[in-house]
Amino acid sequence: MATAYRATYGPRIEWFGTSGFPDREPSDARAYAKRLVTYISDPSTVRAHTLNRFGRSPTKEQIRNWRALHVAETEAARTSRAPVVEITPGSEVDDLCAAIAARLVHGGHLNGSAAADLEIEPDPVAEVVEALEPGEKPTRQRPLTTDEVIRDCAERVGSSPAEILGTSRKAVSVRARQFVVAVLRARGNSYPATGRFLGGRDHATMVHSVKAFFAVGMEDPLYVNAWMAAAPCATKFARSPAELDMLLGASR
Repeated sequence: MATAYRATYGPRIEWFGTSGFPDREPSDARAYAKRLVTYISDPSTVRAHTLNRFGRSPTKEQIRNWRALHVAETEAARTSRAPVVEITPGSEVDDLCAAIAARLVHGGHLNGSAAADLEIEPDPVAEVVEALEPGEKPTRQRPLTTDEVIRDCAERVGSSPAEILGTSRKAVSVRARQFVVAVLRARGNSYPATGRFLGGRDHATMVHSVKAFFAVGMEDPLYVNAWMAAAPCATKFARSPAELDMLLGASR
């Protein structure tokens, strides 16, 4: 014979006891509402719960003020616990910033004896601005396409797009190709995208090309002049892949 099931109910348990809050039942509507605002942001919902529980409730304005006070106290406590990050002098980022700042202040564009042979091209934008009549606004130029960037870079170093996109392993071709990779990277392209632009070359090759350009190519005044002319303004003072990535991040 089956035993009939009979539901049994224990004593009423205050639901605050399982909510993570101290198990103390609010004694009046005011205390109840103050407790609710610690996790309910809507004053109308707090007021409705309070009315349902006690038959009366503080005004919405009071509830809104209590909620604002609770949020402010929570934020102050969170801020006081937040770790303080101290940047120690001599860190890698400080060193990079100091190196770039030195070039900006002193006009140094490269390290070593090649600086004596450097010829800085005049800024075409500055020439256009100086030639404008008073009140006349400069016209916005169309951004260069990838093919135009490759052609421009090739012309600056005495190469050609066919040689850049080809597979020649001659030193002059490799150096020109590395220069184009660095310029495309300086324009904000990812390494995989740059590889696709140059005939489907892989990511690792593009990373190596940028490193090789800054390590070797920037010792040649021809490539320094070409870099200063072809690289975007925000990145042309980079002299290493780390500086380039930092300047790319700061310009976005």
